[in-house]
Amino acid sequence: MIVLYIAISFVILFLFATLIDFDLYKAIFVPAVIIGLLFSISQKLNTLINQSKDEVVEADTTENIEKD
Repeated sequence: MIVLYIAISFVILFLFATLIDFDLYKAIFVPAVIIGLLFSISQKLNTLINQSKDEVVEADTTENIEKD
């Protein structure tokens, strides 16, 4: 997963470097912000997915206890 972020960051870095006339701070800062946002969004999605899995497991165990 980290390799994917690094690859995406290099692609975005080269795109912005060609589009923004090689201004170094823009070519580094903008992709860094985008990668940071992607990373934070993916982390939040992972926590939401893990929470939903935990809730499903808890619901299954309570239903099984009630049936017994």
